[in-house]
Amino acid sequence: MMCLKRAWLFGLLVLSSTPAHAIVPAEVTTVNAEVPQTRISRADALGGIGTARSQLSIGVSSWKPEAILLPTYREEAVTLARDGLPMSFVQNCFSLGAYKKADLTGVVGMGFLSLKRAQSNNAEQSIALMTGILGVELAPANMAWSYGRAHFGLGVLPMLALASRSSVSESTSAMAFPAEISTGVFFGRQSGLDLSLSRVIGRSEVIQTQGLAFRAALKFDI
Repeated sequence: MMCLKRAWLFGLLVLSSTPAHAIVPAEVTTVNAEVPQTRISRADALGGIGTARSQLSIGVSSWKPEAILLPTYREEAVTLARDGLPMSFVQNCFSLGAYKKADLTGVVGMGFLSLKRAQSNNAEQSIALMTGILGVELAPANMAWSYGRAHFGLGVLPMLALASRSSVSESTSAMAFPAEISTGVFFGRQSGLDLSLSRVIGRSEVIQTQGLAFRAALKFDI
């Protein structure tokens, strides 16, 4: 019993002699670390610079070849004219992304024009002219406004002319691979009217393709 009292008194003596500042509660440290975030931004000028979208363009063109020098039965001058409607075309226009603050668009399509050539003896021959369209369009952001934008184009127009058998000549065909440069204005936000002026450059031995043309087309998202 005396030993327990002595131990209890010794414990009180130790506690009373311990300085108050020696017993310090553990500090809780809060670390605020900022987690870096990645921001994905997109430049949206009219026409959607940097956006991925596709449009269908349906229109007509005033262009026709200067001449198609296919062989004839008679050595006589031949006149060439449209046979009905002007050239019609359909195009798929798809975004290729942004290039130096401009919207770059790929263009793939085809066109059709019905022609007729005639001689002085009233002999006539029908010619179907089919045209492929493969090109690009560039629409600068600084040439866009609220309801439209200007654009410039460059492309290749592979052509196939198919002439039917008639009193002018046997059925025959010819090909050409001219280039085309264009400039125009699109009126609208997403869908709208596109008006452009183009020049076809280059000629083959048979199809004389050079000439200016006015084009009008309706464009809408697909």
